[in-house]
Amino acid sequence: TALPISDIRMTAVEDVAREKPGEPIQVVVAKDDHEFELDVNALESVLLRDDVKDKKVAVIAVAGAFRKGKSFLLNFFLRYLSKGCPHSIDDWIGADDEPLEGFHWRGGSDRDTTGILMWNRPFIMRHPITNEDVAVLLLDTQGAFDTTSTVKDCATVFALSTMISSVQVYNISSMIREDDLQHLQLFAEYGRLALAESSAKPFQRLTFLIRDWSYAYEHSYGYKGGEEYLKKLLKMKEGQHEQLKLVREHIRECFEDLACFLLPHPGLTVAENPEFKGRLSDIDEKFKNQLGEFIPSVLAPRSLVLKAVNGTKLTGRGLVECFKSYIKIFQQDELPEPKSVLEATAEANNLAAQAAALDFYNKQMEKICGGGKPFISPTELETHHATNSERAFQQFKSTRKMGGDEIGRAG
Repeated sequence: TALPISDIRMTAVEDVAREKPGEPIQVVVAKDDHEFELDVNALESVLLRDDVKDKKVAVIAVAGAFRKGKSFLLNFFLRYLSKGCPHSIDDWIGADDEPLEGFHWRGGSDRDTTGILMWNRPFIMRHPITNEDVAVLLLDTQGAFDTTSTVKDCATVFALSTMISSVQVYNISSMIREDDLQHLQLFAEYGRLALAESSAKPFQRLTFLIRDWSYAYEHSYGYKGGEEYLKKLLKMKEGQHEQLKLVREHIRECFEDLACFLLPHPGLTVAENPEFKGRLSDIDEKFKNQLGEFIPSVLAPRSLVLKAVNGTKLTGRGLVECFKSYIKIFQQDELPEPKSVLEATAEANNLAAQAAALDFYNKQMEKICGGGKPFISPTELETHHATNSERAFQQFKSTRKMGGDEIGRAG
């Protein structure tokens, strides 16, 4: 659970962005053929800096549907970090007439971000618990479900950002709908498949950030109302359809920690004025106050979640290798193509693995007792049957399958 703002205490913070303002750079590039490639030079220019490569990292990514304010939010993250993570909102939120700059953003209906962007100046801060310097990295991701992205595009970007991040902020408009949970299940499963995990929880923290929350009379803004709302939403009830139960079980199994924050609407000027530049004077006070709670809960030194893989904390150098390994997986043909319904994909994938194993068994037995082969005794036949059955079973077990052990057994 994220720390309340009253529990956050600042320690020494060094903003390495002082040397230059910093800018977003593309580290995962979306190509015209709906494939993705890693810009290794760009990535290494950030993570292999002398002041970053051997430090542990916290990686915060924002993902979700396109045109829902992800880049807008990240620029408030930047403002907080660049001011040294002060305790008081007045010390970092900025002047009323200050335009919002950093990651490129704009209003309108067309997508603005493609692939995955990283802010090229990590923020170095002292972790108050471990008393060591850590590097904080921000990622912006291509919005899902625009008119040019395939399901595979959306699944790949969301899965990659979830695999890379220590905190994934799932940016959702108005409320969590059932299709939001189903998309999350699909995208998280695609990432889990790529990691070849089926039992341990493969991802760290997922925070649902509900934008434009209009039901504060039911669940109050912030983490308290968000926790109540998420608990109610993920609760499995008697008589609930099995598919709805499976979605909820699967989300819980994928993430070490789940949180939810309810954020009010920023105001009509933000939504309707094409000339809006992010100035605080155009943003509702309630929205600003809730940002003052949410942003430190993610980025203050005591709140940081360090990136770990199998329990081992990663350095900047280690994160480069993770990026390289993960992008290679998605560039290979061994991952099944994601579809809109996870179970259908899992079933088809498992059936294909079963068919391949059966074909292997038949071919091996054909070599021993097929047409034109000499007679062998029943005992010898039984021995060959047992050997090749076991080999076929091992081949089936070693094939990557979507859905983890439960769906794998069902398939």
